[in-house]
Amino acid sequence: MAATKEPASPAEAAASTPQSGAENGREAEPYNRVTFLDDVNTVSGWKSLILYAAAALVIWPSLLLILVRQLIKKPREFFATRPRPRKAEEVSLPPDLHGLEGLSHMQLDVGGGVRLHAASMGRRPGKPLLLLLHGFPECWYSWRHVMAEYGATGEYEVVALDMRGFGWSSKPQGVSSYTLDKLSADVAAAVRALGRSSCTLVAHDWGGAIAWVVAGRYPGLVDRLAVLAGPHWLLYKKNLTREQMAKSAYFVMFQMPVFAELLLTQTDCDLLSAIWLSKGPSSPINPNAASPADVEVYKAAMQLPGAATAQLNYYRALLRSDSGILPFHPEVERGLRRRLDIPVCVVWGQEDHALDTTNLIGTNEVAPKAEVHILQRCSHWIQAEQPQELSRILGEWMAANPLPGQTKQPPRGSRKADGKGAAA
Repeated sequence: MAATKEPASPAEAAASTPQSGAENGREAEPYNRVTFLDDVNTVSGWKSLILYAAAALVIWPSLLLILVRQLIKKPREFFATRPRPRKAEEVSLPPDLHGLEGLSHMQLDVGGGVRLHAASMGRRPGKPLLLLLHGFPECWYSWRHVMAEYGATGEYEVVALDMRGFGWSSKPQGVSSYTLDKLSADVAAAVRALGRSSCTLVAHDWGGAIAWVVAGRYPGLVDRLAVLAGPHWLLYKKNLTREQMAKSAYFVMFQMPVFAELLLTQTDCDLLSAIWLSKGPSSPINPNAASPADVEVYKAAMQLPGAATAQLNYYRALLRSDSGILPFHPEVERGLRRRLDIPVCVVWGQEDHALDTTNLIGTNEVAPKAEVHILQRCSHWIQAEQPQELSRILGEWMAANPLPGQTKQPPRGSRKADGKGAAA
């Protein structure tokens, strides 16, 4: 299935054009700078480089120790991989997964030789676009519950992307191919490739970090923004604590060449099984968040050629940009420092193993219309772990913030989310 409209220009060229929002048929939006972030350096420079290098002296040997232990434990299986389908449409979905019967797949040309795989619940040109961005180490499939619900209502055209480097999307070579300017430009180009000028953007983890950039860099492109456990990069830096630094140690681990890739792929991508099917520190609290059949989809995506390196390059590009090794695009900096005067919904798990709720401090400075929900007994994997609660939150939020042509509706539920607004 092909997209109905191709981007008018390569993603890099398109990245600089929508600054005023005029191409979306709207008046130019004023640039309101978030003064709350004025004391945050966009690029940390050589000091961060020294810090990362010092941390690597401790963390990289730990990674080697993990791999050696796994090799000793399962020497025959260590380099083994189980054959899986190479095409998205050939991957078997769990038989007990309902609501995705109308699922289709397409490739969107976003320019620069990059094509993004998109899973769609059917083209609905007359309905608003609900665009979904996943996190690491996932793919479009992480949105299965949201797609099933909103695809069934017919109120939206529901599309979940595989971001570049993930799943069945292109995997350009080189760390510099995964900087925030290119990742955010992909999203803007994908919206245009779908024949749209704007969307409601819902994003998790890395998708959330990119979504903050998209909303600030392309005013008018994002009508409403919902972010799940995805920090605004400058708020992350401003609010950084020792506890968060410890939780983010894997950023430094992922800088290690070759061996970081091996961590993701060894023993038939066993790391994915450890995350989703065990009771480890990075696992969901809800044991029913994912099934072995769900993990098979993630493994099929992870073992595609070049996938492990491409996904790790997100972390490598960000730290190299922060230390000044790679340039930090001025449009990205400008976007991150723009005040977002659109409806924003932020959802966090109280028990998130990777991102403390301290990341939420200052959210209302960046987005004055933001509402914050902190879910109790919930980990980092929000849409898998508490899909019904997430559905309620998103439903009430979108009903309270209708798009032009939609009727404002009363909240669908009566119970407020746990901790709403507590950290904003």
